[in-house]
Amino acid sequence: MLKHVVLFKFKPSTTPAQRKEFVAALKALPKTISDIKGWKVVETVPGRPERFSHVGLFSEFDDVAGLDRYIAHPDHKAFVALVDAYCESRANFDYV
Repeated sequence: MLKHVVLFKFKPSTTPAQRKEFVAALKALPKTISDIKGWKVVETVPGRPERFSHVGLFSEFDDVAGLDRYIAHPDHKAFVALVDAYCESRANFDYV
């Protein structure tokens, strides 16, 4: 099982409504992408220092090929447009 972790940090200009839209869109991806085998989306504890990431994704795939199909999926690509619009940074980490 391949684990895929992503930490997202919002831009200061991202509104609470946009943050909510972002999290909802991220949580919806397993409904349409069958290669996802595990999926957990969490938000940071309120009041943490601004340097902390705001949203964490902890996901699982059978293998690298499944992760690559997820990355190429049109629904993932549509989500990446939200990442580009609302996030100032993201950190990805894959492990087995």
